[in-house]
Amino acid sequence: MEWSLINGDPVCATVHFMVEELDAGPIVEQEILPTEGLTYHQIRARMLSFQAEILARSVEKVLKAGKAPFHNICPKTWSNLESGFRRADSFARKKIKFLTK
Repeated sequence: MEWSLINGDPVCATVHFMVEELDAGPIVEQEILPTEGLTYHQIRARMLSFQAEILARSVEKVLKAGKAPFHNICPKTWSNLESGFRRADSFARKKIKFLTK
């Protein structure tokens, strides 16, 4: 986030599957956080709930699709991923409720 602000680039939140290369996995969801007129501290605070919302949406999208974006993923691996996504979804939704009180 800080480098985006320093360089005058849009501040984004991105959820993607992880692969061996840094930031190279297939993107599930990406969205720009509106920052115009906000202070650094306001942007930082909004980014926390923004990231949780994006994560929750992404988990829901992957679960609805019923598969990871890989052609050769084995059923056991998918089962483990699905379980992890459900836990992440639960965590993100709790975080959103906490941050928006």
